[in-house]
Order: sequence, then C-alpha cells, then structure tokens
Amino acid sequence: MNLHNDLIRQYDYVFKRLQNISVLAFFDITIKYKRTTLGPIWNVLALLLTTILLSIVFSMLFNRSLSEYLPRVYFGITTFSFITAATSGAVSLISGTYSSNIRNSEIPLQFYIFRHGAVTLINYLHYLPIIILIYLVLKIDVNIHTFLLIPGFILLLLNFLWITTVMSVIGSRFRDVIPLTEVLMSAGTLLTPILWDKEQLGAYANYAYLNPFTFFIEAIKYPFMGINPGFIPYIGLIIFLIIGNLIQYIMIKKFGHRIPYWAS
Repeated sequence: MNLHNDLIRQYDYVFKRLQNISVLAFFDITIKYKRTTLGPIWNVLALLLTTILLSIVFSMLFNRSLSEYLPRVYFGITTFSFITAATSGAVSLISGTYSSNIRNSEIPLQFYIFRHGAVTLINYLHYLPIIILIYLVLKIDVNIHTFLLIPGFILLLLNFLWITTVMSVIGSRFRDVIPLTEVLMSAGTLLTPILWDKEQLGAYANYAYLNPFTFFIEAIKYPFMGINPGFIPYIGLIIFLIIGNLIQYIMIKKFGHRIPYWAS
C-alpha cells in the first residue's frame, strides 16, 4: 500500500524521526519570529493582558473575586489556544504552511502533523512561567486533583493529532472551510466555559457538554485549580479519541494519495 494511504506506516515513519521533527519545530518558531526581540514571548504577554482585562470586567459582572476568577480564565484560555491550533491553525497546513514540502517530497502527512504539534506544544510551554507565577502569587492549592493534569494533557495531545489531520485534509479540499473555521473558533471562545462555569447555567449545566470543547477545557482547567473535574470530561475525550482516530484512518486510507494534489 502507498505510504500516503497507510496511517500505521506513517506513524512508524514519524516515530523514527522524532528528533528531526523537534529540530524543524524549533526552526519554524525561529523563522516565524525572525528579527523580533521577544519572539514567542509576545504571544504570552498578549494572552496575559487579554486575560487580565477580561477577568477585571467579567469578575465584576459575575460578582466574583478577581484572585479566584483570573486563574480560571487564564487556564481556560491557554487550553483553548492549544485547541485553536488543532482547528483554525490546522486547516491551512496542507494548502498553505507546508504546501511546497508536501507537493515536492514523498514525506507523509503525519510528519507535518507532528511537526505542527511540536510547534504548538513548544509555544504552549512558554505559558508555564506565568502559570507558576499565578500559583505563587494567588496561592493556588496543589493537591491530588492537580495530578489529573497528566491524563488530561495526554488525552489533549492524542486528540490534537487526529483533529489536526482531519481539519488539514478538509481545509485543503474545501478552501471555504478555512475562514469558516476561524469564525466558528472566535465564537467558540464565548460558547465554551472559559469566561463562565457550566454551574452558572443551573439546571441546564450539562447542556454545556453539547459543545465538545467543554470536555477539553474542564479536563485541564479544573486540575490546574486543584479541583476534581469528575469523570465526564475524560470519558468524553476517550470517546472522541476512538471515533476521531477511526475517521482519520478511513480518511487517510481513502484520500491520502490525493493530498499532494490538494496542496497545490
């Protein structure tokens, strides 16, 4: 079978070249922020400023303590930025970011998916100093529930791979998906429990799970706060992982060989 149509062989190809992917990921970040003094730190500062302003306004609207509300927003919005990289950040991977590479080489799609994932993870790690600072200044409790971040992040990363693959293939085939995804993700910031908690919906709290991003946010935000998110977010993410990988496998098997043409 053609490598482009075999997802398992693509994973084997990628796992043998993880060091190459990490080097190229750092190269991508270096090129993106070439001739800037702070580089990706600008993203950290911009997100921090946005969080502070939103927290001041909405903490007053919701009558919440700023010291309790701000970390909830920051942990939620940084997680959502990771999800955004798998959706609106991925739809132009084939037709834009790596189009020339895909057209002119036999390197399989998953190599570029992992490369994009590595770039996203490195950018996310830049938020860690602010997260540590929030823990120290606001004295957030670190307890047994904090360790639920480990399964939460693992499920987030694994789901990131199939979502990025599916979105990049769809975006390369149907170019209208690119602006549509950007619009939907902008609206998703308000529709996802980042600035608010689902408990504020009262009897309709579980309706928040109609938004799939809720599972991702709760699996990360609540453990960061030392709060048990319950089993629902993890069950939801596992179900997404199984169904998503099935969709990804079928998509690669059926359309993998066409991807270099769609990169044009």
